[in-house]
Amino acid sequence: MPLIASVILSILLLLVSINLYKKRNLCSLQAKQIENLEQSSAQLQKYLNDQEKRCQMIWDASNTIYLYAALSEEEARSQALKQKQAEIQRLSETILQLSSADNCK
Repeated sequence: MPLIASVILSILLLLVSINLYKKRNLCSLQAKQIENLEQSSAQLQKYLNDQEKRCQMIWDASNTIYLYAALSEEEARSQALKQKQAEIQRLSETILQLSSADNCK
């Protein structure tokens, strides 16, 4: 009788050990997945920060172009030059709107 109990206990112990081994492997795999997701998240955050900086640079440059065009339009004597400056202003306004859009926020 003690021999049967020892065998049953040994089998149960073996099954528990196998189950724990599988769980440890699963935890190890999930830890690697978490690490990969954290790396992906960090890369995405860096990309978004860079994108935001580029949008801000575009907005700043477009605003400067718009302001210079507005000033030179006021000073222009030629009607053709005034029209060109007005066109530059319209294009700058379009760029300003695009750089202020949701994809740049």
